[in-house]
This record gives sequence, C-alpha cells and structure tokens, in this order.
Amino acid sequence: MYCPACGNELPDGAAFCSKCGTSLKAPSTQPVAQPTQAVPAEQQPMQMPQQGSTESASQATQQPQQPQQPQQPQQPQQAAAPSRKPEKSSSNKRRNILIACIAIVVVVVVVGIVGYNMWQADQQKKVEERTEQIQESVDGIMQEANALDVNTGEGADRATLLAQYAICQAAKDSLQSEQQQGGLALPNGSTYDIAQELDSLDQTMAGIRAWFKQNYEQSLAAASFGDGDTAESLSSSACQQKLDALAALKATIEQEKAIWGDDAGAGSDYANLIASIDAQIAHGNELLPQITAREEEEAKNARGFIGSWSWSSSGGGAPMIHVVTFYEDGRFLSQMRMNQTTSTWSQVGDVRDGRVTLRADASTYVYDSATDTLSADGMVYTRASGPIGS
Repeated sequence: MYCPACGNELPDGAAFCSKCGTSLKAPSTQPVAQPTQAVPAEQQPMQMPQQGSTESASQATQQPQQPQQPQQPQQPQQAAAPSRKPEKSSSNKRRNILIACIAIVVVVVVVGIVGYNMWQADQQKKVEERTEQIQESVDGIMQEANALDVNTGEGADRATLLAQYAICQAAKDSLQSEQQQGGLALPNGSTYDIAQELDSLDQTMAGIRAWFKQNYEQSLAAASFGDGDTAESLSSSACQQKLDALAALKATIEQEKAIWGDDAGAGSDYANLIASIDAQIAHGNELLPQITAREEEEAKNARGFIGSWSWSSSGGGAPMIHVVTFYEDGRFLSQMRMNQTTSTWSQVGDVRDGRVTLRADASTYVYDSATDTLSADGMVYTRASGPIGS
C-alpha cells in the first residue's frame, strides 16, 4: 500500500505513514446509532403538561402512540484503504522533466548549428570575395615578371638580364610589402598564400644570378696570375693588362651588386669574388716593379748602354733640365724638361775610337769611353743614375 499524501510505500495494515505521519484510517462521518428499546408506558415518568401545550397533550391522548421500532445499529464504516499510487508516478515526473531538458538542449544545439552554418557560409563568402580581390592584385604585380623571356644560354645579353632581374626584384618587394602591411589578410584570420609566386620569382632570379656568377668567374680566371706568371716570365705590359682587367672586373661586380640581393655579406659568393680579385691585384702590384727592373736591365744589356748624364740650364729665363743617354751603337736619347713639360728625342751619332760624337742643339756632345765623361762645348756633365728611355 502507499501513503495517499506522499506516495511512500508502506506495509499493508499500517495505521500511519512512517514518512509524513498521515493517518491511514479514515474517521467515521456519522455516529453509530445505538439500538433503542421500547419502554412500557407505566414505567415512563409522568410529564407535566406545559402551558401552551394542552392541545398537543389532548391530541396525544386522543391518538394512541405507536410503538417505535428499534433501529438497526449501523455498521461502523471501515476506513478507506489508501489508494495505491502508481509505482511509476514519481519516475514519470522525473522522466518528463528529463525529456523536456533534452528537448531544450536539442533545440539549442540545432539552433546553434544552423546559426553557425549560416555564419560560416557568410564568412566563406567574404573569404572568397576577398581572395578574388587579392588574386587580382597579385596577378597585376606578377604580370610583367610572368611575361619575361629570360635567356641565360647562348647569346645571353648582359643588359637585358640585368633589366629582367630588376623587374623580378621589384615584384618580389611589392608582394612582401603587401604581406607585411596586412594586405594579404583574409576575413577568417588566415593569410593569402603567395609562396608559389615568390618561388617562381626566386627561381628566375637565381637563374640570372647564376649566369652572372659564371661570367664573373670566367673573367676572373682570364685576368688572374697563374703559377707560371712570374717576374721572370711576364712582361710589364702583360702584367699591367691583367691588373687593368682585374680592376675593371671588380668595378663591374660592385656596379651589378643588386643581382646578389640580400646575399652579399661575409662568406657570400659576392664577397668571395671581391676577395679573390683583391688578392690578384695585390699579387700583380708586387710583380710589376720586379718585371720593370728586369726589362730595364735586359734593355741595357741588349743595346750596349753606356750611361746617362744630366744638367740644368735656362732658356728664355725658364729653368731646364737636360738628360742624355748614350749607347755603344751610337744611339743617343735626349730628354728636356721645362715648365713641367717633357720632350724626348733620339738621334744616332758617330762612333770612332771609343768616342761618340753627336751634334744637336747647336752643340757638340762627345762621350769619351776612356775617361767615361760627357762634354759639350768645354763643359763636363754629371752621370745620371740610369737610362732615360729605350
């Protein structure tokens, strides 16, 4: 059985609910009628008629009183048994609440999913629109670079390659600038990918740079001093030509430094080339004076150098310095310096008995090998350190 008030399950016959204290015996609604027995008239007490009731009493005497039938005693009503509450009433209530909560959650989830899908669709549309705008901008930047016909093979033109490299570098700088300034940002927080464009530009620029590097290395190899280029084997003119070529190559590389981009620091190909050229120039500058001295000595030996003499004079008030050089074959070299202007000429004199006689400038120059002196018009001149020319 169950408590009618709280639904608590109770043992059969319980008088009170052990949980809420409710009485389980229903109270009687009518008093139980006691059986009455007929009392003989002689035993009933005589009642004095009251005033105003004489008529009633006379009537009573006139009509004999009917004996009352004894009433049947009423059976006491049994307390109604407490109604048995369905066992699932409480669980049904909880279940209904749970179902309602689940329904609310489902509705919220569905609404959230629908809202999210709508938001995502809107974001996707914005991303597509922005992507299209950026793509147009990137295509505009890449248009000139994509149209280049780069030739680094046979017949490659240096000036053309330099111009093409500059176009690629400008496009790369523009793309990177857009990226750094947020011009490639998309509404969903990501960034438009320009890796493919940058890779294409880098490949083109790397091909051009490789052509210039090879050209520089070939020019350096041609201008460099080899193992066989020594002070005894090289001529001064050949040495000077190499030095001039090395200086011109260095100037060219520095002028075209832009093709190295950011890769021009220590240890780079650019830095290594410049260092190699500087080393070759230093080596050539060491060789040149040695070569010149050797060639002068060879010239003296080949032409029978006798000696050089020098003196000073004045012509028209301006000081002059004269230097003459005699050779055994009678060749005579004369050099005159006046007002920072130098003039040189060569003549051949007469060679007789160890004497070289030359008539020039209205004077007669005589070299006497016996006394190793040079005289002219009675004057003897001082020997110089070496020949003035060849």
